[in-house]
Amino acid sequence: MIEFLFLWLLLAIAIGIWAKNRGRDGAAWFLLSILVSPLIAGIFLAVSKNLATEHATFTGASCPECAEPVQAAAKVCKHCGHRLADGETWKTVERPMSALGKAKNSKAYRTAFNIVGVFFLIVIALSVLTRNSTDEAEVNTERAELLDAMPQ
Repeated sequence: MIEFLFLWLLLAIAIGIWAKNRGRDGAAWFLLSILVSPLIAGIFLAVSKNLATEHATFTGASCPECAEPVQAAAKVCKHCGHRLADGETWKTVERPMSALGKAKNSKAYRTAFNIVGVFFLIVIALSVLTRNSTDEAEVNTERAELLDAMPQ
């Protein structure tokens, strides 16, 4: 049982690494493969589009104060509050975008990993405790059979 869980976990880690190399969110694919199956997640990952080969770029306006992207029609930067003076325009920029878009909330991922980790620790502990109690029951049964077989 423990060997099976260990193999499951290793395959899930491999799926997460493979997903990261394909431009996908490795943590999300890791969690998916833990919850569903590494085999099923691997099949879906294999037939999904490889985002690592795409080079998406953002072409738009950038605030001269904070360098954050802004809409070209905006008059005030929503990030720093910079207002355009009369005749001033936003700087036009072209920058690479990450394949995943905006950064993911790392606190949510840490919480999910903690939950999965606690789940696996509970499963392993129950497996060990169950195995020990089963072994003791078998030993007690064998002792009883030996005692019954002995002449009185």
